[in-house]
Amino acid sequence: MPDFGSVERTLPPRRVPRVLVADDSSEQRWTLRLALSMMGFDVLEAADGRELFWALEELSRHGSSEPSLVIADVYMPAYDGLEVLEAWRGAVPNRGVIFITAFPDSVVAHRVKALGAELLAKPFTLTAFSERVRATLRRARAPSS
Repeated sequence: MPDFGSVERTLPPRRVPRVLVADDSSEQRWTLRLALSMMGFDVLEAADGRELFWALEELSRHGSSEPSLVIADVYMPAYDGLEVLEAWRGAVPNRGVIFITAFPDSVVAHRVKALGAELLAKPFTLTAFSERVRATLRRARAPSS
């Protein structure tokens, strides 16, 4: 019988894009994790703005190029998603950012646009979500002009 373990050791590691999801609703995080997992992504979670900040801090400290995408609720306890990403935008270049909110208004839209991020209003369909995720990642990977 062949030794398949030796074959596995010679294969390059599988590159799975990682997404960081920050939302104070555990149900929303679960739904997004499920959708993103079905799309083939590895998902990290943060339950509020403070955890989002710490996650970005930890990834930055280790020189990680992950996550490829950050999806954050606009309004969360501790810090809102916009505050965290405004502070971290320089540290997360070439990463896509999507903000989700049930309360899209012109002030939020302006702040999101200033960050070069995307805005997705709740409620949204799985199709709209997956299309926005893929389009955001394509733009984040595209060379700057």
